[in-house]
Amino acid sequence: MALTKILLERLLQLIARKELKYWIIASIFFHFMAAFFSQGFLHFDEHFQILEFLQFKLHPFSSADLPWEFHAQMRPWTQPAFYYVLTKALNLMGLTNQYTFATIFRIISAGLGIFSSFLLAIWSETFFKERWKSTLSTILIFILWFYPYLHARISSEAVSTSFFVIGLSLIFLEKILLVKQRIIPFILYAFILGISAQVRYQIGISIVFSLLWIIWHKLLNRRQILAVFLGLTLATSLGILIDYWGYGSLSFPVINYLKQNLVVGKAANFGTTPWHGYFRMIFGKAIFPFGILIILSYFFFWIKRPKDLITWITLPFFLIHIAISHKEYRFLFPLAPFIPIVSIYFISALKLNNHHINTLILKILLYLVVFENFFLMVMSSFMPAHRAIDFYKMSQSFDIKNLYILGGQDPFRQGDLPMHYYREGITPKGFLANFSRQAEPEYWVYGNRGKFYFEVKADHSCTLQYLSVPEWALNLNIGHWQSRSNIWSLFSCKN
Repeated sequence: MALTKILLERLLQLIARKELKYWIIASIFFHFMAAFFSQGFLHFDEHFQILEFLQFKLHPFSSADLPWEFHAQMRPWTQPAFYYVLTKALNLMGLTNQYTFATIFRIISAGLGIFSSFLLAIWSETFFKERWKSTLSTILIFILWFYPYLHARISSEAVSTSFFVIGLSLIFLEKILLVKQRIIPFILYAFILGISAQVRYQIGISIVFSLLWIIWHKLLNRRQILAVFLGLTLATSLGILIDYWGYGSLSFPVINYLKQNLVVGKAANFGTTPWHGYFRMIFGKAIFPFGILIILSYFFFWIKRPKDLITWITLPFFLIHIAISHKEYRFLFPLAPFIPIVSIYFISALKLNNHHINTLILKILLYLVVFENFFLMVMSSFMPAHRAIDFYKMSQSFDIKNLYILGGQDPFRQGDLPMHYYREGITPKGFLANFSRQAEPEYWVYGNRGKFYFEVKADHSCTLQYLSVPEWALNLNIGHWQSRSNIWSLFSCKN
């Protein structure tokens, strides 16, 4: 309770500060807008290894429709299990819509992200001695453009990162802000830290090196270290029990994960990238000038502060992922929370001692955040993460029977796997190479190219019900983009 009281006081102080208040309010607003509007998934794993696992337990279907990771028993069930319990509770309250459930899941993820941001803001105040540095770092912690979008994801990368930051921040701040040598709270903090690993195993790299740093710097006494290991053991034990429930047999997914990806080499089947591939990904995905600033800041920080906890958390994680041939930028999400601290450290280390110059730098960075950040944040927070979700939601408002697919691509399959969570019993009646009237009195036609739209539109017996782009845009066929573009259309037809 003592730390809770101190943290609450610190949070209220942050919100009360005039230079921070509106940034924090804006951050909370965009986080929840992202939770409501950025529906869908950033990567297939966010859907198939979370929501499809969940649906398999809620409404059992053939396990052959699940991704190969299920059969290899290499994915943790902790996150789907939590959503399972939550869904059952919501069912008792009369809620049955899976889109509502998915929105609630994203709201919870966004809430975890916001809480982790508050803890990092307090951490930042203990890191920087000068007020302007901690102020600017805190502003970036709350409104760096991709944070609301990332925090709203239910992907294992995003959720585990939030839990990791929360657990480690509580351990760190307990020792920094309190003098009392308490034991019991560290069990809870370490349990939260352990849950992050039970959501995504890769975060275990940062957990191990953060514990080594704690032991090396003697941040905790022996009893507190034992409490930390007890908390981690409890989280691991809970994860084993949940995985037993998920797979129906005793299994150790973390061992299977390492075996499949590092020994069998399954990950390499999904593409390989040279060691420097992550630099290109960071530069491109973070958008100029943020990408180059992130790269320079991290390397400067690692060189100048090799003994810092943030270095121990991030550098081994980064080096190990560089060594792995299969690379995706989402794998680096655990580096994202510390970007504001390392960036402001890099900027302040330019040794511009003139107060007016420092003020000018602050203004330039703020203007950059206000203009570029605002645009990027709006775009990422208010747009669907995957536009197919709009189609799925719309399709459920109709009684779709006798569905014919033009072009051979079932819209309810992604990456050659059926999406049971959103499908709701809609099964194609047949596949057509080109449109032709069908024998049924009423039928539906789906197409995934602009040319299919025009084919069906020309038949006056069919009425357009859905189009993934504005209809007027199809009149601008410059360079014949319609035939190459992925344009979804759905028509209801009557004979």
